[in-house]
Amino acid sequence: MNNDILKFRVWDNQLNQYITDTFEVAIKNNGKLINRKGCLIKNCIIERCTGKTDKNKNLIYVGDVVTNGKFTASIVEHENGGWGLGCIPSGAISILDARYLYPLEIIGNVHEESSNGHD
Repeated sequence: MNNDILKFRVWDNQLNQYITDTFEVAIKNNGKLINRKGCLIKNCIIERCTGKTDKNKNLIYVGDVVTNGKFTASIVEHENGGWGLGCIPSGAISILDARYLYPLEIIGNVHEESSNGHD
């Protein structure tokens, strides 16, 4: 089993950045986030690792913006727990097998305007 698919990262909508302190956030059984003091964290987005890496060996997460030199897309999560590619800027979701689209390179994330095709 690929243990990377068990990794997550957290985007803080209030601070407009990823929470980088791994001891700062915990996920409760009900899916809510708490900080190390046990206080509820609001306005955050949990992003799951796909278990795949880009051409530079960086782990690819849901929310990343990737390119293969011919197209740019965001990584989106499907209701079934899998992931796919969301076309930028239309937002259309493709269920193409990403293995045939490599090499992918992470160029940003959907939270930052400079990398999501909306600047």
